[in-house]
Amino acid sequence: MHNNYYFLRQLAPALTAQLSGYQVAACFSQEKDELVIGLTNGSAEFWLKAQLTASFPVLALPTSFHRTRTNSVDLLPDLLGRTVTEADVFPHDRVLTLRFADGASLLFKLYGPRPNAIFRSAPDAPAQLFHQRYTTDADLAPLSPAADSARPSADPLKSYPALGDLPPATYERMATIQHQNPTRSAESRRLWRFWKTRSSSILFIWKAAPA
Repeated sequence: MHNNYYFLRQLAPALTAQLSGYQVAACFSQEKDELVIGLTNGSAEFWLKAQLTASFPVLALPTSFHRTRTNSVDLLPDLLGRTVTEADVFPHDRVLTLRFADGASLLFKLYGPRPNAIFRSAPDAPAQLFHQRYTTDADLAPLSPAADSARPSADPLKSYPALGDLPPATYERMATIQHQNPTRSAESRRLWRFWKTRSSSILFIWKAAPA
């Protein structure tokens, strides 16, 4: 669930709200396959830790982080000082993008046996790879603004992972009432109990969906 597309789609707007205006202050690694990024807005800090291992790729958001004095190496120096504008996710894919005010981008590829982080200082700049041995990842580029704005509007039938024995009308009704207050609707409470017994992942997405 931690790197499921549906989870990343909920995470991206939350990161945009949190990190817009933050600047990258640190980028380093002190463990194998780990990339740590520290950001600040001048009065608060935010940490993002990417564990890019083949067996368990994951993004963690620790509230604080202590950098050791030994076994620590600076990475992606061109990333420092750049200001975050937004985060987004590739449609139906497990690639999370951080976009910066000057056109730079940082992609987190969180699928397959070769997860990676790909940084570009400009849309047409050469890719800088965290795992440099995965050279084909240099072809993975962020979506252009035109392609991003051309995405189709959200389809209620695609808003949640499929459960084969649930009728489409159930998805449509859930999408309709998810923006209402579930504590004030008898139908919402009934559907809540029903879905809670069917799928823990659906329950998580329901609770994480923005109001």
